Amino acid sequence: MRSIALASIAAMTSLAQAQFATVYVTPPTNGCNGVWAVQATSVYCTSTSPYTFVEQPSGCLQLNNWGQEQGNFLIPLCAMPCSLTVTTGDGVTCSGSTSDAPIGMDEREAATVNVNVRGAIMEVTSSTQLPTGTARIVDMEGRTVNVRTLTSGRTWQLPVPEVAGAYVLVLQGPESPITKRFVVTK
Repeated sequence: MRSIALASIAAMTSLAQAQFATVYVTPPTNGCNGVWAVQATSVYCTSTSPYTFVEQPSGCLQLNNWGQEQGNFLIPLCAMPCSLTVTTGDGVTCSGSTSDAPIGMDEREAATVNVNVRGAIMEVTSSTQLPTGTARIVDMEGRTVNVRTLTSGRTWQLPVPEVAGAYVLVLQGPESPITKRFVVTK
């Protein structure tokens, strides 16, 4: 009888905790201009409110001004490493850290992407052949500025955003997204 009760408690404990699904992390370079992208459904473990948010260390991210795009929260990131724990009204806890590997990505196999902005065109190069996919350019507010379909390859040319500022290039194929931060000056 005692072993059944302990097994039940252990099962309830394992159900009461979940891990965020990190999609990508762009480290901050100036204030809170970094981005921590996590799957939105993984942040709120259950639909029971209220939600309590605890960040460690304090001030490493902004708890307001989250963007949302294609099912992902784009959390303004101020410092790294950073972790966030969300507790729901029914006591379920979800947590994540910027040091978590992006979902589905083996860091040894990750392609290195470079962006070279030249006038109205930017050249994007990859260290490895990438499959057909999409290229999204996202501003620091989390808004998509441009989306293009890319054919399989290692080099592409894309139009440069019209407004000066910091951006994130997100290359999405059948695997995890690859991100590269770049700056446009005018």
